[in-house]
Amino acid sequence: RYTGIRVNGSFNEKVFNGMVVSHDPNADFDFNGTIDFQHRVPEMDFMSTINKLSLYELNLGSRADSGIFSSQLLIDIRGNNIDDLSGMINLDNSVYRKGSKVYELSSFNILLDQESADKKINLRSAYVNAVAKGRFELSNLPGAVKSVLYHYYPTLFGKPLEKNTYRDHLTFKMRVKNFNSIVELFVPGLRVSANSRAEGEFDAANNKLNLQFNSPEIGYNDMAVKDLLVILNENDNTVLGEISGRKIRFTDSLGFENFNFQAKSVDRDSEYNFEWDNLKTPSNKGRLSGTLTFGSTELLLVNKQADITVNDSTWRLREPNRILYGKDGVIKVEPLGISNNSQVLTAGGTLSDSPADSLVIGAANVDLRQFNPLLQIWMLTLKGTLDGQVTLRRLNEGMVFNGNLGFGNFHLNDNEIGTLNMNARYNAGERHIVMNGFTSLGLKDDKGVAAKNIMFDGTYYLDRKEESLDFNISAKPANLKVLNPFLEDILTIKNAFVNGEGRIHGTPSNVMIDGKFRLFNSEVKVDYTNVTYNITGDVEVMPDQIRFSELLMREKGTRSAPQGTINGNIFHRNFDRLQIDYDVTYRNMLVLNTTAKENSDFYGKIYGTGRMGIYGFINNLHMEIYDTTVRNSQFVLPLDGPSEIGESDFIHFVKKDTVKTKKRKALTGFDLDLRVHATPAAQAQIILDQQHGDVLTAHGEGDLQLRINTLGKFEMFGDYFITSGNYLFTLENVINKKFDIEPGSSISWSGNPYNAEIDIVTVYRQRTSIAALLNDTTGQYKARVPVECRLLITGRLFTPQIRFDVDFPTTDANAKARIASVLSDEAELNRQVFSFLLFRSFVTPQIFNAHGGGVSPGGAAASTGSEMLSNRVSEFLNAYVGNITGIGDLQLGLNYRPGNQANTDAVDLALSKQFLNNKITVDGNFGVNNNTQVRNSGALIGDVNIDYKLSEDGRYRLKGFNRSNDNTQVTTAGGPYTQGIGLFYREEFETFQQLFDRYLKKVKRNKATK
Repeated sequence: RYTGIRVNGSFNEKVFNGMVVSHDPNADFDFNGTIDFQHRVPEMDFMSTINKLSLYELNLGSRADSGIFSSQLLIDIRGNNIDDLSGMINLDNSVYRKGSKVYELSSFNILLDQESADKKINLRSAYVNAVAKGRFELSNLPGAVKSVLYHYYPTLFGKPLEKNTYRDHLTFKMRVKNFNSIVELFVPGLRVSANSRAEGEFDAANNKLNLQFNSPEIGYNDMAVKDLLVILNENDNTVLGEISGRKIRFTDSLGFENFNFQAKSVDRDSEYNFEWDNLKTPSNKGRLSGTLTFGSTELLLVNKQADITVNDSTWRLREPNRILYGKDGVIKVEPLGISNNSQVLTAGGTLSDSPADSLVIGAANVDLRQFNPLLQIWMLTLKGTLDGQVTLRRLNEGMVFNGNLGFGNFHLNDNEIGTLNMNARYNAGERHIVMNGFTSLGLKDDKGVAAKNIMFDGTYYLDRKEESLDFNISAKPANLKVLNPFLEDILTIKNAFVNGEGRIHGTPSNVMIDGKFRLFNSEVKVDYTNVTYNITGDVEVMPDQIRFSELLMREKGTRSAPQGTINGNIFHRNFDRLQIDYDVTYRNMLVLNTTAKENSDFYGKIYGTGRMGIYGFINNLHMEIYDTTVRNSQFVLPLDGPSEIGESDFIHFVKKDTVKTKKRKALTGFDLDLRVHATPAAQAQIILDQQHGDVLTAHGEGDLQLRINTLGKFEMFGDYFITSGNYLFTLENVINKKFDIEPGSSISWSGNPYNAEIDIVTVYRQRTSIAALLNDTTGQYKARVPVECRLLITGRLFTPQIRFDVDFPTTDANAKARIASVLSDEAELNRQVFSFLLFRSFVTPQIFNAHGGGVSPGGAAASTGSEMLSNRVSEFLNAYVGNITGIGDLQLGLNYRPGNQANTDAVDLALSKQFLNNKITVDGNFGVNNNTQVRNSGALIGDVNIDYKLSEDGRYRLKGFNRSNDNTQVTTAGGPYTQGIGLFYREEFETFQQLFDRYLKKVKRNKATK
């Protein structure tokens, strides 16, 4: 029936000639053509446009699964029924819409030639081409195929109800072109590669079927077969079948290579042989052979040979075995045994409706590791041995069992369980399973008996819908390492022992646990920070929650008082959808201990005081850390580069290499918000050029924020103010000078860590003669005086603006003015800076001597070589002397300057040391220097600075110094040294209003307390 149609044209008893359309302009379909019944053979010649045909309305699918089909149908055929139809059926521009998906099915063209005894059917499409020809009736084919199958395998296929004698005979060919759209629409998961081919012959009268099929690849979901060949032949009541291929894969870790299956059937008897061989080392191969006999009421399988080699380890069938399967469901297994050296698997018995029958399966010394390729589907790995047996019975169409299994040296996912013994017994009358067992790590009690770590005892009631589980458990102790599979990439439990008791109840689909346990002797590593802690305390387990209250934690290996406290919960739904909510407070504790291997975004060692929060679902965790660095903190922030950085006690900022960069893996399912209040206790090192050793080392303070989100985006915010440090300036392996960083220098981040803004002032201090700069020939300025070469670094970290300046702090104003005039020319300034850095001397300016002047080649080499030697000796002193003396923070340095015509040799020994928990800092230079004229002897120098912190934050300080004078100062001051003492106070503020408001609040607060 179809409502709302109108008919245009003529219609009588035998002919319809016209058009049928809907009143609706958006009709489901329209028809235009002729249906002619006036001849002996009816004829149809019409075209129909299908606009939106609902398969659900045609009962071809459910409303949820079916869609809308549209096409243009062209039919030009004649015939009385399906067996004599001839002509053409064409579907063009076919489209199937299902939800938001659109499948363009292109065209199908079917050519039918069934007017004579020799028939031909031809299908052509964009997906598959097929042709069948011979003497056959289409309506007969289903029954004919059933008849042939019953002829050879009457046990598997029922006798056809039809009493027809089939005489159908045909040959067929098929070639797959592009099957993707058809497969996705009708058989999701099926894959048939292009150029797959099939051809064969079917002869129902002689019960004959010949078939050959080959495909480059065919598969379904995870299963796939490469280079598949299927051959099926029948001759003289013998069926020969062969299936071979290069590789068959059942899962990612399970499959066969170079396999071949052959079967030969004569009447009701069949022989089979299955072989495979990976032709590699280690060897994975096998051979199974035997016979199948199809009886009228039973199927008999005889296993004659079974050799299976897995990783060079071979299992063999001990002797031929018979398995009988009856139509009544009875299964009889004669004693079956396969062995691999000392490993044995056995089976034997009968499964039937009789309570006296049973099937017993046994195992002895079976190595569990060989089953790991199968278990990878469930992300499980086993280790250990299996012994025991299970007895199966059939009762009321169900299975009952009892058994005893023992697992020795059992490991689950590399976590040691120890010995596991389990007994199970099924009570058929009350329909429940009673189970008990225990695990043991081999630890012996006071009687020398291995202690049971986890014991369980209880019942599983099969008929209960609620509270079908009732088990008591006790841990004395248990190791929580078994939880590692659920905490992967978050926590690694190296050891975590618990004592306590609990109860398991609920249902298998909703397991609930109640209990209280004491955690001790634990080593738990936070994977992201790579720090292992010892944790102790009480753990309460509830049906949907695990609560941790006041757990005490300390770094692994320390014997100090607990450094941190953990409070938190793990929420879950039947141990699924785990949700974490932790709060951790800590003091003077290691919170980060990583290298570039663990985290290429940042790494190092951080000791700090603060708090940490971890919350969220396992696949979407958030971590917040608020930390103040303390002594010995080490932090590495590589700004990407291929060079390796060894372990160091500093923070590293590595210059990005735009040629060779490592692609960082996106961080998914986890985001981090790390806020660090950096203190001068931490030391920072910025490596501007790792290859040439261009390094900036500093102490400083500031508030920094590092954020990494689930997309792997890394951001950094905050300002780092340098209080002290140095910069090792290098130039083409020629200049290697250490500059002191002026306090107040800074590095600022506003998002992208690679675009940090820097404002750094560094100073290189040496004593040298300024006679060359003044063109002095009188000898007045030949003595060495303090000279400061300033290196000013500003701009972006990777594109810094660098300029030089030179200052003479103790030189008289007249000389300074004359030098400033000479160095006003930038080219001359750079020339003098280069000479000062390379030779530690100035050269005669161009305006005074056209032929140059200043340092001789020998003197230059001696000066440069002496400083390089001084640097190497200083490195040696810092690396070894502190360790030998046991003074960890002792810093030593040696500076040797060779003499020249105006000065004698000079040697300085620099040292730095902190006392009284870093409250007192002493540094200075001691040695022999020449501040007099050429013929005068050298003088002893001793430059010492003493800094004492009056307050914990270092804002109030007391400072004293002893400084040696140059010639001018000796004359004016009346002695070789100048001493001084002073009181310092430091306050940081952005504006004077901010400073005023701060002190106003303090005044009001003090008045309120009085």
